[in-house]
Amino acid sequence: MQIVTGQCWNCRRPMKSALISLPRFFGPEKFSDSQIKLAQSKNVVIQKRPSKAICKTYFANICPNCDSLTGQFFTYDNYIHGDFEIDNAENIDLGYYCTACDPEKYFDLD
Repeated sequence: MQIVTGQCWNCRRPMKSALISLPRFFGPEKFSDSQIKLAQSKNVVIQKRPSKAICKTYFANICPNCDSLTGQFFTYDNYIHGDFEIDNAENIDLGYYCTACDPEKYFDLD
């Protein structure tokens, strides 16, 4: 899990977001209850909210300044286009890995 800082799409103020990027990218909409609690313990605001964009209610990162939902598309778009401060991200080891993404951890490559 990564805790990253980026700009809110609505108020442009800094906000923290939680996401998991390996082996696939996803945000709080697919987090387990324990992952939501872990992110919240790191001062990430995560709440279950309705999204007008996809007409669905799901867990999402929420801006603590203006209370706007930062949905799946915006979180993904910011991550891919480098709008989050990835270099300053807090990386949290959740205890599972993708052997295809990190083969040196599992195989003797010498």
